[in-house]
Amino acid sequence: MTKTKIQPKNKYHQKNNTPPPAPTPTPTDSNSNICIIKTSVCKTLSSKSSLDYHIGTDNKDSLFFKVSSNTGGGYFNKEWVAYKEIQTYFEKWPDKLPITAVALVDLFKGKSANSPAFLLAILKHEQIIKPMEGMKRHHKHVGDKTFLAEMKKLTSTNLPT
Repeated sequence: MTKTKIQPKNKYHQKNNTPPPAPTPTPTDSNSNICIIKTSVCKTLSSKSSLDYHIGTDNKDSLFFKVSSNTGGGYFNKEWVAYKEIQTYFEKWPDKLPITAVALVDLFKGKSANSPAFLLAILKHEQIIKPMEGMKRHHKHVGDKTFLAEMKKLTSTNLPT
């Protein structure tokens, strides 16, 4: 009787069990008219894993965020989220309450429960929000002047002419 060697089903079933490296992003997202102007990596709010994310713009100069991968294996929404919508939720959020993932839950109705917290981690990394002293998951909005200036610079240098 001959023994048959079982081949790994895919890259994740290999001996070292490490996922393949993240793909290099393309200038535009193939499912939309959004052009990626920035890719970056940040820690989740718990700091237990890392998120790869994209910031993009459309032909109307609107900005969008999207998580592209998560080293922790948790599910997340892979769709673009408009920065204008995020700003609207922050404007509606009571000033006396700290910003938590709950502030963004309605952006992800019917989507992964991780998505609001992952988006907050990105906003923290982009320095639009910052943690309140002594409270890892409670944040306050600190403004977006620096972020918008950086995006304006990136938009003018990264968009196809």
